[in-house]
Amino acid sequence: MKSKLEVIKELVEIETGIRNISIKERSKELVDARVIFIVLAKEKAKTSYTKIGAFLNKNHATILHSYKVIYEQWKAQPYYFKENLASLRNVEDLLTKDVEAIKREETAKELFYNYRRRNTLLRKEITALNAKIERLEKDNERLKQYEPIW
Repeated sequence: MKSKLEVIKELVEIETGIRNISIKERSKELVDARVIFIVLAKEKAKTSYTKIGAFLNKNHATILHSYKVIYEQWKAQPYYFKENLASLRNVEDLLTKDVEAIKREETAKELFYNYRRRNTLLRKEITALNAKIERLEKDNERLKQYEPIW
């Protein structure tokens, strides 16, 4: 059976599309994925900064910075970090609702990929609806310019 940190890591990697969040790289996507992992490891698995750092091959001060500075910035400015926060909530919801299914290793992969597929479809639907709303708002503004004849 997998540890809580391994399960959280696998979920975050699937949600973000990153193969390994432990590699030594500082790309924005990788840092954001690590922050999601760190927040969930701290809040859901109740793990110390030192243990999280050892798991990711990082110093505990790096973990502390991610949690106390970067995550706080996300919470302070949710408009700018809405995708990151949405990914965090998606993984958090999955951890909360499907804990027993995730623990069984044979069903975990299937559950992850079904979740990821559903999430991708919903994001595409949201994008299409937002585009439709934007188009309708532009049409509405254009039509407001014309006064009725009668």
